[in-house]
Amino acid sequence: MLPTLRWYTKGIEIRYGLRVKLISRGLKGKLDQSFETTIYRILQEALTNVVRHAQANLAVVKGTFRKRGLDLLISDDGKGMDLGQIRQGTGLTGIHERAHLFAGKMTLESQVGEGTTLRIKFQTITEAST
Repeated sequence: MLPTLRWYTKGIEIRYGLRVKLISRGLKGKLDQSFETTIYRILQEALTNVVRHAQANLAVVKGTFRKRGLDLLISDDGKGMDLGQIRQGTGLTGIHERAHLFAGKMTLESQVGEGTTLRIKFQTITEAST
């Protein structure tokens, strides 16, 4: 999974000039293919939102793997937003729905001028069968 995520984030850097820092902690092996695809699609949509809306210079993607779970954080140093004024578009809705497929809990934090942080906590992840 990590080589694919590195390839994707490098493409974002080249195409859009958005620096992306990818951090992974605790990944011990391969994950279930459908879970890996879900993480990729969430990352893809989140970074698309950063490129389209945030006017950011840097995005940080951090995956912290725990014993049976994953904490995923995607943050940017962009213009931020007033969460009270946010309209549910297909991007955030899609991220929420994908996270929900694996019982992920999504939170969004942002303030105008302060960037945005998307957090998803997956309580249980499945490793690939060998």
